[in-house]
Amino acid sequence: MKKLFTALFFLCALAVLTVAALPAQTVAALGPDGTPTPTGTPNPAQVNARLEKIFARQQNIVARMSLSQESMVRLETLIARAEKAGQDVTSLKTALASLKNARETTQPLRDQAQTLVTARAGFDTNGKVVDAEAARQTVKSLAEILKQVRQSVGPAAKAWREAAKAFRQAHPLPQPTSQP
Repeated sequence: MKKLFTALFFLCALAVLTVAALPAQTVAALGPDGTPTPTGTPNPAQVNARLEKIFARQQNIVARMSLSQESMVRLETLIARAEKAGQDVTSLKTALASLKNARETTQPLRDQAQTLVTARAGFDTNGKVVDAEAARQTVKSLAEILKQVRQSVGPAAKAWREAAKAFRQAHPLPQPTSQP
């Protein structure tokens, strides 16, 4: 019976110490001027830095979308060369035609994205935030447009990647022979 009371005492003591170790209230950090900042209020400098980073990434995506026309021409050239070599390229042609069609249907969206990037509402010429609300709206609008483009072109791009992968597996590049 004494062992039972000792074990029970230690369990109760452990429970009390565990509860005592937990904080009794939430902690709020002090702002730069010494006043406590309410939790959930973001630091404007951090928000601006994040907006600048997101906008820069979106600019790169829009720039890469404009380069895709040159990629299409290059892919057509490579397919024609493979066809001349007597290789079966019907799946590549089909996938490329589907990708071109998807690209053409998203042309108005891509133009709209290019217009938003060029207008830079809320950003200066260096990509720094000058108006946080306008910058936030620009980033949101671009994100929505890019999402629509991705949803439209994504399946065709995936089909192209799969067709290209199957073609590469069926027609591997010749391995160079080493000369002694």
